[in-house]
Amino acid sequence: MSERNLKVAEELCEKVKAKDLLDWMGLDGSTTSDEAKAALKKKRSFYQSMQSNPKHKDTALFLIKNYRALDAALDAPSLHTENMAEKKSAAHLPILEMVIDGVLADGDLTFEEEAFVRENAINLGISLELYQKILRQRAEAAGVSLPADRPTPPTLTGSTLTSAIIIPKLPASASGLGWWNEDFKQLLLDTVPENTQRLVDMAAGIGWGALTILPNRPRLEYLGVENDPARLATAEKSLRNSPIFSRVALLPGEPHKLPIAEGAVDMALVVMAMHRFTDNAEVYREAARVIRPGGRVVIVEPDRHATQFWFDGELTELNAAYRKLMNECDANLAKSPSLQRAPSLSTGAQVAIRLKEAGLTPHKVKMHHVRESRIESTSLFADRVAAKVATMARRASLRSGNRVLQTINSVINDLEHKRGTQTTGAACWSMPVFATIALKS
Repeated sequence: MSERNLKVAEELCEKVKAKDLLDWMGLDGSTTSDEAKAALKKKRSFYQSMQSNPKHKDTALFLIKNYRALDAALDAPSLHTENMAEKKSAAHLPILEMVIDGVLADGDLTFEEEAFVRENAINLGISLELYQKILRQRAEAAGVSLPADRPTPPTLTGSTLTSAIIIPKLPASASGLGWWNEDFKQLLLDTVPENTQRLVDMAAGIGWGALTILPNRPRLEYLGVENDPARLATAEKSLRNSPIFSRVALLPGEPHKLPIAEGAVDMALVVMAMHRFTDNAEVYREAARVIRPGGRVVIVEPDRHATQFWFDGELTELNAAYRKLMNECDANLAKSPSLQRAPSLSTGAQVAIRLKEAGLTPHKVKMHHVRESRIESTSLFADRVAAKVATMARRASLRSGNRVLQTINSVINDLEHKRGTQTTGAACWSMPVFATIALKS
């Protein structure tokens, strides 16, 4: 397909603020070329009648003038949608390049550092293929050799789903919106008032929160606390050479015992990490302790119980098995009967009441949806679902012989067997994420 045709399609999408042409025309990823072209023709007819309308005039003139190029761009709708997804990912590249340059600055790249950066790049919505390309380019420019023998977990297939719990290596072409995408970045920024001066990130990870917030809040000082030494070291390397580093302090520590005086910060933040902490109640109370009167606590958590999978229709058995898996994971995380508030993989919708128990006043809840939709084979879809199952099982320390885990793996096996491994379909999944804001009176 002509680069010009893809560029024209991209320009129209920018004008109408649409993800891609199919999205603009109300179509999904399973749409054929003929269906897409027919829908475009209807759009042209509509806009031809709107040329005198000031609201639609610019779009109408562009569409009429470039109709042939747009029609040609829909010869292969998937090429257009993939091009648009890659363009959207490109918006995150400055952050990714900054992080990679930081971890390469000492002339070495450890397996752990590369794994952390790769995981978070995918969370940003950057495809594995694009990430690997950028990593090679930046490593060559820095004169750093990449470890050729880096162990990569094998891809799960129907015959290996019930083996030891591992995280599979996804195909190089795999890409999705990720959960730390442009919409999530804006949602997170909206929770940080312009006048915020001091913020503590109670689970800083490798520094994505700092990289997202600080460039947009020039007066903000950021304290990142992380209880994983490897992640903390990676965060320091990734941020060290960035222009925001003068406003960053990184410290080892536990979220329930922060090295901060009472009322010392304007805001406390935890993003997708409450399942890592032994007693959530202690974390909520500590967040309430360190913020000043009038300050705020922001907790971002998912509800994985509400995760839904589709493959040419709803997968009722798989969705039910996944909810049972989440119940099993949460039960395993809550082993100690002395816990006041056990960790969970699905606390998103419950955060407001938990913050209230800590003496804070719930103020607002914002929602974000993690979602992916693509046309792919049953085999690739099964691999991706198996990867999510394995990740949840690992986080909850479930053994590979766990009955509930074996059941959902069998459901995935059956799906692959019944549909045929190479059958192509509309594969989708969705999970809600809640950003809850509470204030201190």
